[in-house]
Amino acid sequence: MPASQRISWVDNAKALGIIAVFYGHIVSKIFTTYAIPTAGLQYKLIYSFHMPLFFLLAGYLVKETQHRKLFMFMKNKFMTRIVPFFFFNILILPCYFIFAKISNRSIDLSPLFQASFYLNLLAGMQTLNGLTWFLACLLSVEVIHYLLYPVLRKSRILLCLAMVLFYIMGWGLSYKADIINQYITIPDYWFIKEALVAYSFYLFGNLAAACPIFYKKTNPWLNVFLLLLTVTCLFATFNLNNGPFKVHPVSLFAFGGYGNFLLFPLTAIAGSMCIISASRLMPSFSFMSFLGRNTLSLMGLDGIFSLFTDIVFINYYLKIFFPVQPNHFSVFIQCASITCITLLLSVPFVIFLKKYLPFMIGYKKDKDN
Repeated sequence: MPASQRISWVDNAKALGIIAVFYGHIVSKIFTTYAIPTAGLQYKLIYSFHMPLFFLLAGYLVKETQHRKLFMFMKNKFMTRIVPFFFFNILILPCYFIFAKISNRSIDLSPLFQASFYLNLLAGMQTLNGLTWFLACLLSVEVIHYLLYPVLRKSRILLCLAMVLFYIMGWGLSYKADIINQYITIPDYWFIKEALVAYSFYLFGNLAAACPIFYKKTNPWLNVFLLLLTVTCLFATFNLNNGPFKVHPVSLFAFGGYGNFLLFPLTAIAGSMCIISASRLMPSFSFMSFLGRNTLSLMGLDGIFSLFTDIVFINYYLKIFFPVQPNHFSVFIQCASITCITLLLSVPFVIFLKKYLPFMIGYKKDKDN
């Protein structure tokens, strides 16, 4: 979207969302590496809503696609989803060799010469860069929407029913996945299982786009009220949903780990609306706009940081910020500092990619961006 047509609060919301992604990966690594309870609580909070937020915003921004021919639709998705998916998975490959060289470790190259490695990549599995799961899942969501929206657009009731039905189907597949897999194996190509739940948030965003409160100027006190309401709901509910995993008691969207049937969507929507309400109250300034315009590239780059450099910063900062008994403030200071550092380190890479390799990250050259 050209800069002149962008919605400032949406850029703010996406910027806050990508900050939450960077922060969430740092605090999750602190928890999983050092088992610090306060880090675990913040990890649980961030993961309760940060990815549903992006699917909701994608649904809010989607334009009607039923008039677009199938070839043009698939060409667009190939350039904006599939090419960046492969690019960020390949871009991370040299980092493995660099890391092995620095740490004096040997690296096993045998998987690169196996057909299964490339078949998994073609099947939309984030073979090397874990964060590219979002691109794969978003592609599946958009294909579903392309096929169904000509019918769903005829009635808001149909759209609401589809939103509920897709959530039930996606949650049901994950809830009894171990039992279902004993009888039938359902391949998760391009994260199609997670796309069922993601599509319900996508449709929620599409419904929100028709609500006057979001596209018309409203009394700022209404946004303040919504912010307070959603913050209260978020903090009251996020710790009640432990997710399905015993080792990491959080909701993990990428692994189909949603947890409680009612608490997961309630907390996810509350957290997303909290970010949106805060974004509508924020002034627009250049750095946040930059982050909001480049969330795709930043996600791909954070896949590199979270895998190779975050733990280095964490180990260094442990000596500086952590007292004997870490508290929420000391964990926040550490994670916020590392988040700022990694975001700033990402900026020159994003600028370089947009200038010299825009087609690899889903962009056309645009003087306004």
